Amino acid sequence: MPSSPPRILLVDDEELMVTTLGRWLARTGASVATATSTAAGLQALADDHDLVITDLNLGDGLGTELVAALDAAGHRARVLFITSSPGRLAHLAVGPGRRVAAIIEKGGRTAELRDAIAAALAEALPVERAGRAADATVVAARR
Repeated sequence: MPSSPPRILLVDDEELMVTTLGRWLARTGASVATATSTAAGLQALADDHDLVITDLNLGDGLGTELVAALDAAGHRARVLFITSSPGRLAHLAVGPGRRVAAIIEKGGRTAELRDAIAAALAEALPVERAGRAADATVVAARR
């Protein structure tokens, strides 16, 4: 039986970021939901996601509100921040076994983003699904 694709929620108030990164993630075979505000992101959390990729500053709120909502609801999704203000997240516990998998600076290296997504999915997904997702992420990044 084929495994289901990783489910990723992408939240950013910059439409170009959502469109570009969303297409890239979809090419990896992920099921991608998008939101362009904190309110829309919170609403999208009603669905189950393996990974939430969000900016910190979302116009109508903060990406940290999504983290709090995940915690309150008991969701298991990992979170990856892509932000131009990484210093504002220095207080968060980040890394393996933590809710926040990584904090990536916007405009950084594609390889760093790819590796952070693969690592977060590897921890969030059952072994078979994680391996396929990481392989697909590497292939898409090379395109």
